[in-house]
Amino acid sequence: MVGTMISIGFDVALMICLGVAIYYGVRLNRQMAIIRSGREELQSLITEFTQATSRAEKALSELKSDVGATLNDARQSAHKAGALCDDLEFLIKRGEKVADALEIGVRASRQGSADPVSTEGRGDLRAAPDQKLGAKSPTRAAGESSLKDSLKKGMSRAIRGAHTDTDRPDTEASGRSLVAAPEDRVAAGEKSDSKKARAKSKSELLKALQDMR
Repeated sequence: MVGTMISIGFDVALMICLGVAIYYGVRLNRQMAIIRSGREELQSLITEFTQATSRAEKALSELKSDVGATLNDARQSAHKAGALCDDLEFLIKRGEKVADALEIGVRASRQGSADPVSTEGRGDLRAAPDQKLGAKSPTRAAGESSLKDSLKKGMSRAIRGAHTDTDRPDTEASGRSLVAAPEDRVAAGEKSDSKKARAKSKSELLKALQDMR
């Protein structure tokens, strides 16, 4: 009787242990299924991450090539700009020399035109001041046209001298040739007209420098 009760107790304990084992086995199976599903998702994430990394590397290599090409272009542009700055600086210096020579020529022509005139000529100027100030004489117009032509020739020679530095003395000689201004370029005693002619000559010089750019 006692042995039967002991065997029954062992059987009950064994059943309880088997139930607990079955419960934990089922729970472990569920967790394993969750881990397997997460492993598949993790594998897909790893695959996507690898693809994104490859695309990033490709984009980075393209960016490096583009940056290198841009840097090369910028360096070439900088070298060209430096050469153009040197040429422009040389042309500006030549233009200043030509402007100084032109100013000296205008002053010389003004001093030459300040010679004593006849009493009859002064009477004509007093009689018709508006006519003298309003209309330019043909000699003065021809003198201004010749001055413009000589200025254009001098600037063209300055351009050639900027690229080939061998003809600098010739360009300076052509600038000095502008000094020789005839007396018939400015009317006698008209200071306002002389100032206008001087301002017009400087504007022509600035236009020529802008055209050279």
